[in-house]
Amino acid sequence: MFICNPFYMDGEGRQAWLKYLVVLAVTISLLAGCEGLGVYANSSEEEAESTPSSNTPAEQTTAKTTANQGIDESRYDATATVTRVVEGDTVDISPAVQGITRVRFIGVDTPEIEDPICGNQPYGDEASTYTKSRLENQEVGLEFDVQKTDRYDRLLAYVYPTDDEMFNETLLKEGYAQLATFRPNVKYDERLSAAQEVARAAGRGLWGLSAEELAAQTYRANGIGSANCTDEQTPATNPPPPPPPTPPPPQPTLSPQPTPSPQPIPPQPVPPQPVPPQPLPPEDQQQ
Repeated sequence: MFICNPFYMDGEGRQAWLKYLVVLAVTISLLAGCEGLGVYANSSEEEAESTPSSNTPAEQTTAKTTANQGIDESRYDATATVTRVVEGDTVDISPAVQGITRVRFIGVDTPEIEDPICGNQPYGDEASTYTKSRLENQEVGLEFDVQKTDRYDRLLAYVYPTDDEMFNETLLKEGYAQLATFRPNVKYDERLSAAQEVARAAGRGLWGLSAEELAAQTYRANGIGSANCTDEQTPATNPPPPPPPTPPPPQPTLSPQPTPSPQPIPPQPVPPQPVPPQPLPPEDQQQ
């Protein structure tokens, strides 16, 4: 202890002692800093392990759904990929189903585009663009009804881009189509009719068009359209009752004619009968 006490050292010893203290202090500081860094690193690792990823559970679920986006093929009559959107309610698919590659959506009618009879109907481009943005290059499920094809050899189907969405219903609910019921394919008629009423009540899509534009639509018994634009089928509506039969024109009443009284038959004259000759008496014969 006496040797290490700087008060008993000469000048050189005291300087050496001070240098030693400085080196010791620096060494202690460095050691303390390294230990602090190690603790900080360990705590950072623990926080990283305990802290969830920046994606929320909803975002992780969405990412997982997007990565595994598809449909349960066992739920449908067929599945295929939409290769081309012809117009809002008609698409081409691959591979072919029953040898057919064109699909017409059941129960809906979007405004026509470049139709030979109806021309370009208002809101037709919007409907076509919407279907293209939702279905093109997407795998879809196809559900058939009683009648599987129409007279144009197109498949008739309810189309499902996901297991939770019928696209036919979406078109009606968003106002891109009007209800078009064709018997016997009426499996979801009430459901589709309710979807149309949602859009009509909100003035959504084509239901927000002017009266003139609505009159240019195809007649589908929905209170819009006109007979000037007809297409391949007639909507399935109740036929009007037949007119009552026309009663026959009244016949003129004839007054009874009097019965003629019988006329007496005049007597017919009896023709004279010839008198046969009488024989002479015997006296006369002798003479």
